[in-house]
Amino acid sequence: MLRQILLLHSICPSTPNFFDAFWPNFFATMLGVLLGGLITLLINRLMIKWAAKSEKQIEISRFDTAMGILIDSLAFNQSKLGNLRKHLVTCEPFIIELDTHTWNLVKLDIMHHLHLPKLQIKIEFHYSKLALVARLRDIINEIYYNYPNQDSIGGPAIKVRTLNELIENKIIELNEEIDYFLEELQQKEIVNLRMGKNEN
Repeated sequence: MLRQILLLHSICPSTPNFFDAFWPNFFATMLGVLLGGLITLLINRLMIKWAAKSEKQIEISRFDTAMGILIDSLAFNQSKLGNLRKHLVTCEPFIIELDTHTWNLVKLDIMHHLHLPKLQIKIEFHYSKLALVARLRDIINEIYYNYPNQDSIGGPAIKVRTLNELIENKIIELNEEIDYFLEELQQKEIVNLRMGKNEN
């Protein structure tokens, strides 16, 4: 029996030392798994934070771009309204190129950040009045083309004068609104929003 034990020991001399080699390897493996899991979790959190920050920057960039487009549109329309007012005096056909669609294109990007409902309602109504002025001018042009002789005191001439007076009153009103909007949109709080500041 002793001879068999000695023979087994000679064949597998490391058998008594199995656990001495097992435990260090086991703990090293577990430590690697834990560290790997923690590192993976940390990387995942950093990626989520980076993605949220990147999305925020994109939203701010879209807001800033939309605000720039709106301000440019207001300034453009103010210039065109000035030209239109000059042509009302001449009583000649004039194609007006007012921008009546910008607010509908940019308002979602603006309203997401700019929480000033009264101002937004005023801007919305302003653009609807611009569309009305453009339509009234189209009607006047149609009268000019259908009745080229506006020297008569008949119905067409009276309609043109009436519409011109209405448009002129609207132009004064619209210009005052544009001045107000441009001043409001240059307020410090709004400028800070465009730069990504004062965000909750």
